[in-house]
Amino acid sequence: MQVASSRALYKALRRPFIYYSIQTIPFSSPPPKFLDDERWNLCRSFGTFVSRNNTQHVNCQYSAGSRMQRLYLSTETEIPNEDPIKQEPTEAVQELYLKIVDSVKAEAMPPKVWRDSLLKNCENKEDVELAFEVLEKLRKFKTSKLWQCSNWTQQITLAVVSACIRANSPHLGLRTLQRHNIYGLTPCVGAAHSLLLYAKEQKNLSFVKEVLQTMEKNFMKPEPTTADIIFSICNDTEHWLLMSNIAKKFIKAGVKLHPRAYDIWISSAAKLGNTQQVWKIQELRLLFGLQHTIPSAFSCAKAYLLKWQPQEAAELILELNQEDLSDSKKKWVYEELQCLVDEWPAEVIARRDKGCRKALATELKDCISMMFSYLLNKGINVSLDVEERYCSKSTRSMDEIILS
Repeated sequence: MQVASSRALYKALRRPFIYYSIQTIPFSSPPPKFLDDERWNLCRSFGTFVSRNNTQHVNCQYSAGSRMQRLYLSTETEIPNEDPIKQEPTEAVQELYLKIVDSVKAEAMPPKVWRDSLLKNCENKEDVELAFEVLEKLRKFKTSKLWQCSNWTQQITLAVVSACIRANSPHLGLRTLQRHNIYGLTPCVGAAHSLLLYAKEQKNLSFVKEVLQTMEKNFMKPEPTTADIIFSICNDTEHWLLMSNIAKKFIKAGVKLHPRAYDIWISSAAKLGNTQQVWKIQELRLLFGLQHTIPSAFSCAKAYLLKWQPQEAAELILELNQEDLSDSKKKWVYEELQCLVDEWPAEVIARRDKGCRKALATELKDCISMMFSYLLNKGINVSLDVEERYCSKSTRSMDEIILS
């Protein structure tokens, strides 16, 4: 019985308020579908009264106050379509919503635990919408009583974003990034990161762009961690050109990228075979005093190979092969060498015009063989038979790409 009464009270509080105002259309048209006969007769009676006071035509305007929608009583009026899969708020959220609203009406500040509990119990879009309404009501109430002149803390913002993600309504979370909002939320980069991590999990690049656009519109400066998340998403989805564009914007905005971000960026340029981009990224790394890492060194070595400079490529790899190199890094170097032979040539050739693929495949094969010969002459025992690997896996892979 208590649940039923709570639902009835909730619906009563959420029911749109109806009022009427004068417009000009004749009353000869039939009643609209969304008004019953009783309301239509009331409207006609009111219109007759007004028409006796020198008003030629009368029309009634219907307004839903809670949603700020205005529907006109006319045969030409289009009624907004309702969402066919709209869900009802959960019982726990409804009850907390009613408690908070009743407390505000009684001009008593509700306990914080009610607000926090409501946010934690959000499970669907309607729950989140109620949470936003509660925050708006509480902000207005506290401001009117001069109890709070500042926005909610960032912890509340993060809790709202978590509720949006949990309810699978990430677009509602974009409201938390707005510089001026009616809910009293404090925009923070942490909220943007939560939304970006959700986009990473869903591999949703479109939503990544929306988050970045919202941040830019609201003068929210990205942080190095922002770049880490976005670069990881672009790398996982192989959208390397998008990564490059975002990286340039971030650097222009003064964002200092982490070394790991530079590694992902320069590695992606090497996969594309963009030697000019590789050298530009390496210049930036040197500008910020970053030493060569295994990914950056191999990326530059690949750029040398594309310019037919196998000796310079080998010299870079020799610099990595120090005596004090840990076993894990030695294994990493070996894996990069395997990738350079088995995977990288095919990746580069696939992005070139069909007319030059065969010639490039031959050049890369010869250049990589010369690089390995130079490493052996320098006393580096590389247990990779390049010719054998090319005659098996690599050659077949490149032949398929050339003929495609």
